[in-house]
Amino acid sequence: MKPLISIIIPCYNVEKYIKRCIKSLIAQSIGIANLELIFVNDASTDSTLNMLSEIEREYPESIIVINLSENSKQGTARNIGMQYANAGYIGFVDSDDWIEFDMYEKLYSKIQEYNCDLVECGMFKDSPNGKFVGTAKGEDIFWEVNTVKNRKKLWIEDWGCGSGCFGKLYRKSLIVDNKILFPEHLKYEDNYWNSIIKLYVNTAYALKENLYHYCVNDGSTIHSINAKHHLDRFKIEIMKLDTYTMKKLKWNF
Repeated sequence: MKPLISIIIPCYNVEKYIKRCIKSLIAQSIGIANLELIFVNDASTDSTLNMLSEIEREYPESIIVINLSENSKQGTARNIGMQYANAGYIGFVDSDDWIEFDMYEKLYSKIQEYNCDLVECGMFKDSPNGKFVGTAKGEDIFWEVNTVKNRKKLWIEDWGCGSGCFGKLYRKSLIVDNKILFPEHLKYEDNYWNSIIKLYVNTAYALKENLYHYCVNDGSTIHSINAKHHLDRFKIEIMKLDTYTMKKLKWNF
């Protein structure tokens, strides 16, 4: 049976967190048979690959493990994962995060009901002390992009999961037809992804419910103070500007 949703999970040295992530994916109320879980091991040096291989043997019909011999960062891992995606819709989960048991059932229901290119939910920010802080506020929003004004609002709106690619479902054909890829060998790659993809989205739905758990880890990319990779943020912004110019997009901002 063809899956409804392909979920891509980049993994690098996440032996402490990956079981929690896997458990939340397998337990999805939409049913594991309707999901295609694509784990991309980005040349981990700990036991991550062994753990992924074990779960792949347990669910061979639903889980694919891709092993990269060289660490290439999340953008490359996600791009490679998308090449294996067979479903009509694509989602992304970070390997140190986890999701509520009904997240994908609720996202898929909205994307079908409203025939959306994109649907997004809110998230919890999980602190190391065990506290959850939710981001979703207000009422659900259905957005049809039929004016420049609407396009601008969609482009700048933070609906719940911010600039991350997680907590969302994307129509695969939107990605493929417009040749949208993540920047490779750079951090903050999803800042680029979301800015570009929202220039092509025609219908979107914001589900104002916190269903994704973004785990704040002290050693994570974003929270590593004074690390050199924060300079990648400037490179990403330049890439965005270059892409806008190169594609000669018809929307005036």
